[in-house]
Amino acid sequence: MSETKEKSFYEFINEYMKEFIPKNIKNLSNSNLHKKMLSQLERSLINTTMKATNDNQSKAALILGLSRATLRKKIKVLKIIRNAKD
Repeated sequence: MSETKEKSFYEFINEYMKEFIPKNIKNLSNSNLHKKMLSQLERSLINTTMKATNDNQSKAALILGLSRATLRKKIKVLKIIRNAKD
């Protein structure tokens, strides 16, 4: 039996970026890539955490290390729609 070592989040993202950037370099100039990537990551993180907590904002905020008010603001700004099947 061989055990497969689970990749760290950094390793996973780094591996993806090593392919994504070179393939899309021509379309990335002046694209504000940093802001777009962070926004997408934050959106996914909040959405997944909300799903895991059955849309309990208090629990999700605690897990994410945010206040409930900040979480609500981010949900609104990032246009995260919950209570829907994913």
